[in-house]
Amino acid sequence: MERETFRQFKTLLLGIPGWNHGGNRKAFLQDVFWGHDLLNQLNYEAPGDRAATDLIELLGGLESPDVDGLTPACALLKTIREKYGAGPQRETLLADLGRSLCESGTQIRSVLFCAANPEDQDLIRTDAEFKKIKEILARSSQGEGITLHQPELAARANDLTRALPDTQPNVVHFSGHGGGDKGIYLEDEQGHSKPVAADALASVFRQFTHCIKVVVLNACFSEPQAEAIAEHVDYVIGTRQDIGDDTAIAFSAGFYQALAAARSVEDAFQLGCAEIRMAGIPEHRIPVLMTRTGEVTTCAD
Repeated sequence: MERETFRQFKTLLLGIPGWNHGGNRKAFLQDVFWGHDLLNQLNYEAPGDRAATDLIELLGGLESPDVDGLTPACALLKTIREKYGAGPQRETLLADLGRSLCESGTQIRSVLFCAANPEDQDLIRTDAEFKKIKEILARSSQGEGITLHQPELAARANDLTRALPDTQPNVVHFSGHGGGDKGIYLEDEQGHSKPVAADALASVFRQFTHCIKVVVLNACFSEPQAEAIAEHVDYVIGTRQDIGDDTAIAFSAGFYQALAAARSVEDAFQLGCAEIRMAGIPEHRIPVLMTRTGEVTTCAD
């Protein structure tokens, strides 16, 4: 672990309420790491400063995602955010540490594109969005390492549950309609709208956390579904409002251009937002990026 990362982590731990009290610290860490072997390696009688140093040194050597699918360090960051909130200083520390410790291992090797255009909904240009993504990955020399699987068009619920185990993608990209709390709209056997609720989607993606790193919900009002899926997937992109075809296509262009260049997911998200602005579309604040560690990012000005 780099020296500056170590320093930031220690500052974060020492700022936790009750950290310097051994009993409080023990209860907090047991809540985070219940059943994990590292709990047996900690000295709960040590002063707070020493305890923080010892814990960080332990975490630096633990890279397996064995705490609810996260590495111990990333699980600790997530719990700190959820339990204590994020004031100005803590927000900065959590964001910096999240990038240093929880993002560097994200590697994108394959994308599964799913689209639904039900007959009882307004027609949208999901085919144009897929074509744009395909063109970008095809013309990028670095994008040759990213496989774009056969798309699932006119997608039904059982198409999704069949395609995921077959393809084991790193990115799942949905293009279609969303209905806010009602869910996103897939198609039924007759080609009509079939809403799929947030908890149902989350239950599916929960089974594929070993491979899926990013979910993109390029559909209107998909923030509730993104929030639910982000409980299980490292990065999820949703939308806070109605999103037009041109906006969706522009965002995808910037996003996959960055991924093809091996940029981070956060950088790709911001480049997607920038592409919307470059197209002269005043909708760059509609997309939102959520992470499994609890961070919520909107497009930068």
